[in-house]
Amino acid sequence: MRKSSWVIIGICLVMLFGLGFAYIASQQSPETLTREDGEKIIKTMQEAAAHRNTGKIMDYVYVAPGTKVGGINADQLRVLVARALHQMEHPRADTSNFAFSGGTGEAKIEFDLIVHSDGPDKDSVPYTGHITLNLKRVEVPHLFGLYQTKEWRIVGGDPGRDLSTLGDW
Repeated sequence: MRKSSWVIIGICLVMLFGLGFAYIASQQSPETLTREDGEKIIKTMQEAAAHRNTGKIMDYVYVAPGTKVGGINADQLRVLVARALHQMEHPRADTSNFAFSGGTGEAKIEFDLIVHSDGPDKDSVPYTGHITLNLKRVEVPHLFGLYQTKEWRIVGGDPGRDLSTLGDW
């Protein structure tokens, strides 16, 4: 065999080993969602909002036909969140009154949310409301559907107001 063939075989073996390791590591998601896990999800979404990272926020939303949060689907929610974060100078999300219920297969997280748009001479509050998020442990595809893992995702909820009236859908 030529040297280039051995290099290609080596690269393929490294990729196969990496894929196997990623698959095994991804199967470690907890079957039960705890209060601490729920608080961590909300904290991660708060940090993502501060950095205007719509993708990180939407990573927690289950993208499937029929999944609606506040009357709109995941694609519409992504556009709404991206547009809102883009319009704010320095977005900041504060939460309070955190409540958690469930945890095996399904869970519910409730909290009060105040979104601030901080600026050099102002602090406006473009959104305030009581949020209810319904989470479920669902199959999530990875690497173009090569394998699936069970992960906790938002499958519905009440944002405290009707989001379908915002924007053109």
